[in-house]
Amino acid sequence: MSSSSIAGVAALVTLSGGTVSAHFDDQTYHAPLMAASISQVNNRTQRPDERDMWLFLSSNYGYCDAKKVAHVWNTGVGSAKAIIGGKIAAGLTNLVDIDIASTHFDVECSHEEVGLTYSDAVALANHWALESSWEAKLAVDRLATRLGHKRFWEEYGFTLHEANSITIITSENPDADSYYHFALSDYGYCDAMKLAQVWNIETSQAKLAIGRKVQGGMTERIDLDIASTANSVSCSWGETSLTLNDATALASFWGVPIGEAKQKAANYASRSGTKGLRQRLADVLPERP
Repeated sequence: MSSSSIAGVAALVTLSGGTVSAHFDDQTYHAPLMAASISQVNNRTQRPDERDMWLFLSSNYGYCDAKKVAHVWNTGVGSAKAIIGGKIAAGLTNLVDIDIASTHFDVECSHEEVGLTYSDAVALANHWALESSWEAKLAVDRLATRLGHKRFWEEYGFTLHEANSITIITSENPDADSYYHFALSDYGYCDAMKLAQVWNIETSQAKLAIGRKVQGGMTERIDLDIASTANSVSCSWGETSLTLNDATALASFWGVPIGEAKQKAANYASRSGTKGLRQRLADVLPERP
């Protein structure tokens, strides 16, 4: 595989499960996402430019990020991919992230450029209670432009997973309304985890149970059950179902970095669940989409 082949990579990269596949000269090469160590890449390709390109392709960065870095460095997108790979090799991704963040007003990215599919857009439209999948695509366009590929998936990947799960379930399940009532309520994945432990059921079943109670306006009992797990079920930031906008608002309110705000929010949710967290900080959290 020549360096010119590497440099010619455009939209010929596909994702499958935990791997990234790149097609060069009628051949397909596979690399695990964020799992290929620098030594593994060096064993595969010896030239620094080829190594850097493979590190980019094996990372969670994407085309949108490369566009943004290209703007900052005044270079082409192909060169920007290698630049990102070089920073990964040097352990300096914080500098890449700073460059990407600096372009949130200057470099636009589309939903296609962060890999959003039509089914993803439909799922998000349902999850966010939007009128159409097109509105969801426009929302993702704005998020991708502000965040870049890597940060978009870090902050909204869990939301998209939840939205897709609900769409798949509701397309085949007579209890569809209950899942949607759960998704659009103040409850979150953390609450379903807690209720699942108390009732000794699966988390997906707990979501359905919460949705039914929301539909019937009878949430007092599940609120008590959720509260009873304050010392037995811990929730991570991702499990709170909160977003980057929420984290930013909390960080400003508490006067701490965003990472610390996420941890503090997770601690609150571990004690009182997502609904309890949202109610306690209702005046601080931004309005949900």
